[in-house]
Amino acid sequence: MTGYEVFKGNPVDHTLLPNAIERHKKVFRRAPRKVAADRGFGTAKSDQFLAGQGVKQAAIPRPGKISEARKAFQEQRWFRGLQRWQAGDEGTISLLKRKYGACRTSLRGFDGARTVAGAV
Repeated sequence: MTGYEVFKGNPVDHTLLPNAIERHKKVFRRAPRKVAADRGFGTAKSDQFLAGQGVKQAAIPRPGKISEARKAFQEQRWFRGLQRWQAGDEGTISLLKRKYGACRTSLRGFDGARTVAGAV
C-alpha cells in the first residue's frame, strides 16, 4: 500500500485508479510493477490504463460473468498470488482495527475518518 485517501460520499472505485497510480509515481518516480485490487476496479479501461503506465502485472478481477479467456487469465498463478496478497493485506488492517482499536477516535465526522485512515 503506497497511499490512501478519504472521500466524502462514495465514489466509484475504477475512477480512483488513475489518481492512485499518479500518487505512487510521484513518490517512487515510477509506476508500480504489480497492482492488486478488488472487483470494483476491474474494467477494460483500467487494464488499458495500467498497461499504458508500464504496470507489468495487474491482478484485478472483473465483475459479473466473465469469458473463458478472462477466466483462464484470472486463474494464472501470479494473478491468484497477487489476489491472496491483497486479501492478506486487508486482513492485517482488519486485525489492527479489531485488536488494537485502530478504528476509534474521539473526533467525529470527516476529520475523524481522515484521522483513523491515516493511523491505520
